[in-house]
Amino acid sequence: MSEHTADSIGTTIQPLEILSSDALTNPLKPLADDLSSPSSDDTSVDIVTGKPVETPVPAATPSIERKELYQKLKKRISANTSLDRTLVSNQANKKLPFYNWFKYREGFSEPFINYILQKALDGTEPGILLDPFSGSGSALFAASMQGWKTEGIELLPVGVYATKARFIAERVDAHVFRNTVTEVMNIHFAEYYNQDYALKHIAITDGAFPPEEERKLVGYLNYCHQHIENEDIRSLLIFAAFCILEDISYTRKDGQYLRWDVRSGRSEGKNTFNKGYIFPFKEAIKDKLRQMAIDLEGMSTQGSLFEEPSTPIAPAIPPKIYQGTCLELLPTTFGKDSVDVIITSPPYANRYDYTRTYALELVFLGTNDETVKHLRQEMLSCTVENKDKREKIESFYKHLGREIDFDIVDKAFHKQGALQELLTILDGYAEQKQLNNSGIATMVHNYFYEMCFVLYEFSRILRVGGTVIMVNDNVRYAGEEVPVDLILSDIAENFGLKAEHIWTVGKGKGNSSQQMGTHGRSELRKCVYIWKKEASMAKVRENLLIEAHQVTYRLRSTFFYRKIKEYNVLAFPSLVAHLFPSQDLYNWDERTSWGIGDDAFEYINSHPDLKMVQVFCHPRLLREYPSLLAYYRNIAALSQKSVGYLVSVDVKKYEADPDNKNTLTSQQAFTLSRLFNEHISLIIDSSLQSFNAEELNALLLTSTGAQIDGAWRNAIGEEAEKVVQSLIIKEAVKRNSLVSFIPRIGTLTEPYNPAKLEEQLGEIGKYRGVWLNNQTSILFSSEPDISLIGKHGNTAGVIEIKGGTDPAGALERYGAAKKSFAKTLSDSPTATTILIASCITPEAQERISTDKAISRFFNLTEIIKEKNKYNELVDLMFSLLDEAHDQ
Repeated sequence: MSEHTADSIGTTIQPLEILSSDALTNPLKPLADDLSSPSSDDTSVDIVTGKPVETPVPAATPSIERKELYQKLKKRISANTSLDRTLVSNQANKKLPFYNWFKYREGFSEPFINYILQKALDGTEPGILLDPFSGSGSALFAASMQGWKTEGIELLPVGVYATKARFIAERVDAHVFRNTVTEVMNIHFAEYYNQDYALKHIAITDGAFPPEEERKLVGYLNYCHQHIENEDIRSLLIFAAFCILEDISYTRKDGQYLRWDVRSGRSEGKNTFNKGYIFPFKEAIKDKLRQMAIDLEGMSTQGSLFEEPSTPIAPAIPPKIYQGTCLELLPTTFGKDSVDVIITSPPYANRYDYTRTYALELVFLGTNDETVKHLRQEMLSCTVENKDKREKIESFYKHLGREIDFDIVDKAFHKQGALQELLTILDGYAEQKQLNNSGIATMVHNYFYEMCFVLYEFSRILRVGGTVIMVNDNVRYAGEEVPVDLILSDIAENFGLKAEHIWTVGKGKGNSSQQMGTHGRSELRKCVYIWKKEASMAKVRENLLIEAHQVTYRLRSTFFYRKIKEYNVLAFPSLVAHLFPSQDLYNWDERTSWGIGDDAFEYINSHPDLKMVQVFCHPRLLREYPSLLAYYRNIAALSQKSVGYLVSVDVKKYEADPDNKNTLTSQQAFTLSRLFNEHISLIIDSSLQSFNAEELNALLLTSTGAQIDGAWRNAIGEEAEKVVQSLIIKEAVKRNSLVSFIPRIGTLTEPYNPAKLEEQLGEIGKYRGVWLNNQTSILFSSEPDISLIGKHGNTAGVIEIKGGTDPAGALERYGAAKKSFAKTLSDSPTATTILIASCITPEAQERISTDKAISRFFNLTEIIKEKNKYNELVDLMFSLLDEAHDQ
C-alpha cells in the first residue's frame, strides 16, 4: 500500500464543492450560471456524532462536469471523525514495534486496518484480503493477525525487502539476536572494509554519505556476511543498516526527490538546507539494533511481536507477496471472484517519485541505474517522467486474449466527463505555460488511465458482496482541483462497484505554498472510499460483458472475411505468377545494395519451385507495379505502420490503388525494396535451407491477418452497419424484392445479378442503397444509418445502428440515436424510428423504453444470434415499405 502525501494534499470534513481557479482568468472554463451558496442539502453529517458539519462557501466557480459529478455523489460524502490523518498514514505506527524500525512513510497504520476490519467490515468472516500496493505490508500483517489470508503486490524492492524482514522477525530467536548484537557492537567496522560490499552508487546517490561513515557501513556489511553464520540473524543485522541509511546520509526524503544537505557539497544555488544532526554510523546502528532487540524480546514474552497485549491471539496465516506491477499481476495472478476484500492506497497523482526518494535503499539492495529507471516507468504513473503505457497495456491484454476488456476500459476512461473536462483544461494550461511543469497534464492523464485498468480488475477479481477500501488524496494544479475521489468512485461504479461511502478524514490540508501564493489557500479532501460489489450490479456487468464478447466476435468474423476480399490478398500469388514469363527482364546484379543476402539469393536462385520475383522485391518492378507493395510487405512480415516508422513511407495509398495510378519515386522504390529484402533474407537464412512456397503463402496470409486485426479495433461500429445492411439485402433477395443497387458515385444503377451478389455484398460500402420491385428503396447513409423510402419519396422509417460494446458509452449511443431521430421526426412526423444497439445498460434501457422518439428497439446481438428476433426486425421493415408503396 502506498499512501503518499500530495504536494497539495489534505481534505475538508464536509462535502466540499469542486473548486477551480477564477473563471474570469481561465478562458477554457465556462462560467456557471450562478454562484449560489451551498444549500442545506450540501451540509455534511458526521457519521460518528450525527451532528452537521459546517460547509465552507466555495471560493470559486465550479466547473460544469465536475459540479454535475459532485451533485451525483455528494450524498455519499460524509465526515468520519473516528479517522484522522495520523491513523490513515504511517504516523500512528511510529510507536509500534517493527513499524518504527524502518521509516516507510507510504503506508497505513495498523490501528487503521484494525478499525476497518472491525467497523467497516463488521460481521464479515475472514477470507482473502488483497493489497495491490502493499508497500511494507502493514495491511497484510495486521489483517493476518485477525485470521485473514492476505496477499499483496508491490513493485519496489524496498517494500518487498521490508516485508520479508518482517517474516524473519516473526521467527528469529530473540535471545540469540541480543547476544549477537552485543558481540557486533564491539567491532571496529572500518577495519573490515571490503570493496566487494561497497555500495554501487548511481548518479542521484553519489556522495550521499560522509566517506568515513560509508566506509564503516561497508565494513559492517562485510562483517555480517563473513562472520554471522545464522542466516536469520544475519538478515536482520543487514536490515538494521538498511533502516538507518537516511539518518547517516546528507539526504532527506522530500516527496518528489532526495533533498540534499548543504554540507554534502551537492547543494546548488541559494539552497542552504541543513537537515540537522547527521548520525555517525556506529551510533545509528547501535541505537537501531538495541531497538530491534528490545522489540524482539517483547515479542517472545507476548507471543507475537505485533499483537497488542489485550488482543486475543489469532492464528496468523503468513502473507503472500508478489513483486511486480499490479497492471500485469492483477489480470494474470488473480482469478475472477477470488478475493473477498481489497484494502489499498495507490500512489497519489502528486508527482512523488519513490524511485528517487528511496534511491539510497534501492542502491543498498543492489539496484543499478538502468533498473531504477525501469522501475520508475513500471510504477503507476504519478510523476512527470512516466511515459504513456497505453500501447503496452493494449498489447498485454491482447496477449491475454482480452481485447474486449481493454476496449471497455479504454472507452470508460474517455467517457468520464469530469475527467475529460479536467484534462482539456490542464492541456490548455500546459500550452499556455501556466503549469510549473509541462508534464503535469500528461501525468494526470496517464494516472487515471492506468487506474481505470486497476479498478476494472478490482471488479473482476472481487467476489459478489466483497468490499474495496481505498485511501487517496485530491490534488490541485495551477489552482485547478483534481477531484480524485469523485472521478475514481464514478469509474468504479461504471465497472460494477457501488460507491457506498466517501469518508473525509480530519482537517484538510491546503494546496502547496507555491500555489497558495497565486491561488490562495483552499482545502482539499483526503478520503477513504468504501465500494461494494453488489449482486445486482455484478450480474448486469457480467451479462453486458458476455454480450460484448458475442457481438464483437461475430462482427469480427464478418469483418475479417470482408477485408480478405477487399484487400484481394488471395489474388496476389496469381498476379505475381503473371510476371514469371518476363522475370528475365529484371537484372539482379545490384542485389546486395537492395538488401538481398548472398545465401538467401543462392538458395532461391537454385530452388525448383520458387522464382526470384516471387520472393525478392526489385526496385524497378515496384515502380512499375506499386500495388504489389502489399504483397512484398506482407511476405516480409511488416505492417503498414512499421514501414512508415522504419523508412518514413506511407504505403497505404499505393496498396489501395489496383490500377497503379500512384507512382513511387526511384528513391522510395529503392528504400522499400531494401527494407523488404532485408527482412525476407533474414527469414530465409533462419529457415536452415527449408523455406518453400507453402511457407511463403503462410507469411502472406498471416501478415494480412495481423493487418486486418489492427484495422478491426476501430471498425466495430462500421462493421455493425455493414452486417445489418447485408442481412437486409439478403432478405430482399429471399423475398424476390431486390431490383438493383444504387452506387454512391454516378447516376447509373447496377441491376441485381445473383452471380455477382457476393461480390456486391463484399463491397457494400460502394453503394448508397437498393431499389425494390414495389418502387420503394432502402438507403444507406449517416444519421440515419438506414432510411426506408416510399415510392413518392416519403420517409416510412429510419434505423440507427449502434455497434459499440462499451457499457460506459451506452447512454452516449442512445443520445446520438435520439438526436438523429429528432431530425427525422421534424421532417417526417409519422416515420417509424428503429434503434438497433448492443450492450445497453439498465439505465439506458429504461430511457429508451420511455422515449417517444424511439418506436422500436432491437438488440443487435439478438438479431445476429436469434432467428425469431431477426424475423421480427425484417418483417417490420418490409411491412413499412409495403405500406409506403400503398400510400
